[in-house]
Amino acid sequence: MIIVNFWGQVALIYAIKDSNENIGVRESFARAKSKINHFFIVSLISGFIVLGGFLFFAIPGIIFSIWFSFAKYIVITEDVQGMNALLKSREYVRGHWWVVLSRLMFLALLFIGFYLIFDILLFVLAMVLSFIIKASIAQLIISLLGKLIFIFVTPFATIYTYLIYDNLRNIKGSFEFQPSQKS
Repeated sequence: MIIVNFWGQVALIYAIKDSNENIGVRESFARAKSKINHFFIVSLISGFIVLGGFLFFAIPGIIFSIWFSFAKYIVITEDVQGMNALLKSREYVRGHWWVVLSRLMFLALLFIGFYLIFDILLFVLAMVLSFIIKASIAQLIISLLGKLIFIFVTPFATIYTYLIYDNLRNIKGSFEFQPSQKS
C-alpha cells in the first residue's frame, strides 16, 4: 500500500505538471514509475528533518516544513534528488517565507473549516442512518464517505501547493543549484 500511495502521489504531480499535454491516468502512472524511489527518499528525509524540528519546539518544525514543502515537486519537475532537492526548495522559499507561510496557512484553515463542516454533516447523517439501518452498517457507510472525501481533497491540495511552487520557480527563474559545503 505504501508503494501504491507514493506511486499515486507521483502520478498526480505528473498529471498536474504535464496538464498541457493532456496525459491520461495511465500515462501519469507510467511516467511516475521511475521516480517513486527518489520521491520516497526525499519524503523520508524531509519527514525526519521536520519531525526533528518539531521535537525542538514548534517554530523550528514550522520553519523546516515551509522550507522543504516543495522538495517533492523539485524531484519530479527538475530531476533533483535527495538533500539537493530539499536545499533547492529552501532556496526557492528564501525571501518569500512569509508569503509561502500565509498561502499554506490559508490552505490549512480552508481544510480545517471544510472538515469541521463535513464532520458535522457526517455526524448528523450517522444519527439519521442509525435510526433507519443497523448501527454497524451506518458506521461503515460513514467511514467510507469519510475516506471518499480524501479522493477529492488531496488533488486540490496538491494542485494548490504545486501552483505556489510553480509561481516561486517563475519568480526565481531557472537556476542551477550547487549546495555549499556548509549546506
